[in-house]
Amino acid sequence: MIAPSPAIVRSYLEKWNTDRSFETYRTQAEALKLLFHHFCLENNSLELVLLKVTALNQFYSTNIYDTYSMAKHIIDLQIDERLQRGDLALVNALALITLKKKQKNFYSFASKYCCHHHSRAFPIYDSFVEKMRVRHAKADCFLAFKKAELKNTNASCRS
Repeated sequence: MIAPSPAIVRSYLEKWNTDRSFETYRTQAEALKLLFHHFCLENNSLELVLLKVTALNQFYSTNIYDTYSMAKHIIDLQIDERLQRGDLALVNALALITLKKKQKNFYSFASKYCCHHHSRAFPIYDSFVEKMRVRHAKADCFLAFKKAELKNTNASCRS
């Protein structure tokens, strides 16, 4: 496995920016940037939050089949101040929702929703991130953790 380095990151960024096969993803990223940072900055209107939830769900295939209930959940949590503060516990609060009397954990969606509001404070988590973190942890022995801890921003890292 190739060790991460600034040069490798630059080469992947160059590929992201120029490779035609990523054009769809680049355009979706720009559309989300407009939605979250120009048209729907706050989270106090159900209609605007529903637009953001639906767009994220569609572009990232986060499997939220009841986007209305998720949008209502976000409104009920009154998240704007916590987003601005970079409160990492917000990801878990947003992820946990009861739908049809069943507790669901949409951690990947929640991390993306928070990240699109405040990318410097909230990292995106998804299956690709999980695979790479587990792979690098095994190869480099840089951090001991349980795989389940990757979906909990409150979990402390053990070295």
